[in-house]
Amino acid sequence: MYIGNLLGLNLKPICFPTQFILSIKLEDKSTLYLNPFDGQYLDKKTLQSWITGLKNPFMKLNQTHLEEAKNSDVLMKWIAVLKSTFLREERYLDALKFINIALTLEPEDAFEVRDRGYIYQQLDCNSMAINDYNFFIEKYPEDPASELLKVQIKALNDNKVVIH
Repeated sequence: MYIGNLLGLNLKPICFPTQFILSIKLEDKSTLYLNPFDGQYLDKKTLQSWITGLKNPFMKLNQTHLEEAKNSDVLMKWIAVLKSTFLREERYLDALKFINIALTLEPEDAFEVRDRGYIYQQLDCNSMAINDYNFFIEKYPEDPASELLKVQIKALNDNKVVIH
């Protein structure tokens, strides 16, 4: 975005539901959409197919999907991407760093706390995992994940304590 704007392009960030994209306002007031990862232009048919694949076959692309993102939203999107990448690679300590950054920005985000609990569990920090899982359950008792977390808590409580 920085380089594009230096070149005179009117680039705006969009936190599209499936990924980060850019919009480019042209002089004739029309808008193009760009995938910044591969440089491809995205037409509305492609964006609609991404929405359909993400949500359901009846979901329609609407203007709210294409609104300019605030800087804080862009930052949180990148934090989530990096956290997910490290989790996929089982680099738990690196993922934990990004969760802690996210929690610095949004301390009451129960979903980040739940994810941190998962990482603590992978690192055999069971009591910390249990605390985070309980936090999530208290905030979202009706969420389907809460029932699964209750089972996890029971299993973690049944494990013997490992002293490192």
